[in-house]
Order: sequence, then C-alpha cells, then structure tokens
Amino acid sequence: MFIKNKRYRRGAQMVLPPALLTLGGCSNNGLYLLKPEGLISHTFYHYFILDVVIMLLIIVPTTLLTIWAMWRYRKGGKGSYDPTWSHSNAIEAIVWGIPLVTVGVLSYLSVKAIYDVNPYNPGVIAKAQKADGGDSVEVDVIATDWRWLFIYPQQHIASVYGGPIGQDKKWVSLS
Repeated sequence: MFIKNKRYRRGAQMVLPPALLTLGGCSNNGLYLLKPEGLISHTFYHYFILDVVIMLLIIVPTTLLTIWAMWRYRKGGKGSYDPTWSHSNAIEAIVWGIPLVTVGVLSYLSVKAIYDVNPYNPGVIAKAQKADGGDSVEVDVIATDWRWLFIYPQQHIASVYGGPIGQDKKWVSLS
C-alpha cells in the first residue's frame, strides 16, 4: 500500500472500504427525489439543492476548522495555551453572526419557495403555461356518491369515472 506508517495504513484500511461502499448508492436509477417532474417538483428541487449548498457552506468549513484546531492544539502541537485569555469580539461576531445570517437566508428562501409553489396563486399557473409553451386544460370536477364527473368545458366533453365499490371502474364519455 502507498502508506508507510503502520498506524495510518490500518486506519486507511478501516475507512476506505466503507467509504467506497457508500459510493455505490450514488447511481441515478432509484433516486426519484433527484428527478423532478412538473413545475412544483422542479421548484422544490431547486430550493432543496440551494438549501443543501448553503448548509455545506457551513458544514465543510466547520469540519475543516475543527480538524485543524484538534491538530494544532494536540499535545506536542504548535498551538500555545494562554490561561489569561477571556474574550474575543471577532470570535463572538463569527459565532453569532454566521448562524443568524444563515437562518435569515434560509428563512427568506423558505418563504419565497412557499409562494412560488402555491397552487392557488394564479402567477404559478401562468408561469407553468409559459414554461411548457402549451395551453392549459380547464377541468371541472364534481364528486357524487359513487362517481367522479370530469367536465372539460373547452372541449365540450364530460367523463364519468367510478361506480359502487367492487365494480370495475370504466371511463364513460358523455357529449
């Protein structure tokens, strides 16, 4: 193996196989979450990826700084201990400022996403029509005791679906 130190070699032998096994789950065959269809799904997917990127902007530097601090301030490391140190405004600004800004940005994006996917908002429907380039189909739906009645006023067609429980359900076209 390419690692000469026995302790590090053993660590690599323990970490590498599970890490490679987890990469087997990175195929696109079964990940329906990452294959959105429709306007609302595409919008949710967009905000989902945006949230993941924002959280990675926090998680990756935090992990790297934690590893760096552990390495630097270990026994025999280059860090020095100062028992008289008590406060740092710069550290306070970072520790409180970054989470506050992150929560603010994520809150703004969440509210924007809620309004972007609201089906009762006429702008969403207009945006979907504009994106698809097609005309929308107007459908009036009426629920009766055992049936659904679908009326397509622009095409002058009505369809009945359903019947009592246990019967085969078939579409019947009325005109």
